[in-house]
Amino acid sequence: MHPILIDLGFPIHTFGVLMGAGFLVGILGSMREATRQGLDPDEIFNLSFWIMVSGVGGARLLYVLIDVIQHGGASDFLDNPLALLAIWQGGLVWYGGLIGATITVLYYTRRYRMPVLRTCDLLAPYTFLGLAIGRVGCLMAGDDFGRPTTVPWAITFTNPKALVYPESLIGEPLHPTQLYMVAKSLFVALVCWVVLKRFKRFDGMVFGIAFLLYAPLRYVVELYRGDFQRGYVIENVLSTSQAIGIAVVAFGIAALFWAKRQAPPLRT
Repeated sequence: MHPILIDLGFPIHTFGVLMGAGFLVGILGSMREATRQGLDPDEIFNLSFWIMVSGVGGARLLYVLIDVIQHGGASDFLDNPLALLAIWQGGLVWYGGLIGATITVLYYTRRYRMPVLRTCDLLAPYTFLGLAIGRVGCLMAGDDFGRPTTVPWAITFTNPKALVYPESLIGEPLHPTQLYMVAKSLFVALVCWVVLKRFKRFDGMVFGIAFLLYAPLRYVVELYRGDFQRGYVIENVLSTSQAIGIAVVAFGIAALFWAKRQAPPLRT
């Protein structure tokens, strides 16, 4: 793993580079898809900028909120507010980013009179493709690490700059949960792309399916995670991310039913 990609007198973090690459791939793919569907790619580019801002901001905000709830007045963020900006040190909860980005998309598309459901559909596969690339950055940084394990595909972090904690886990075989999340995101991206291209029957279908696929898969991956700072709703039973995932599934089901009722069937 390589937490520092290159040192130019100041460190260029691999996580940041790959997260940026993920956003770039997602933006370019979505713009290309918009052109195919007769939508304005420039509008998608503008929307993507705000998705990026709200996604990162939402992911960081949820992480900070969980930390403050867990540690109360002992939270490092209360003592050092500038630490809010240090995302290269880890500390992004993706569900916070999903919530922030979803709110942004719904507001932006209505504000600028874009087709809301069609836009959500075309964004879905490329969003999860970009997420898969960003998750490789988590691997390079040692973030989102797994529990100790003896499985033959375990990964061992030896770099002292890895975000693995406590330090006793450095050198310990761990579940490569980062790679599990890469595979999960690629699977969701592929299914969304296939549905978009071949099986879509109404606007909003791809968007709803993405939520229904992602949340259960993330729930399973959570069982193997070892970074417990994300907090629990039920101690050692239901993590914060798992609880949010249950809500995401409910939202996905509701979105599918609502979209099917609102949007007329597509002509074939």
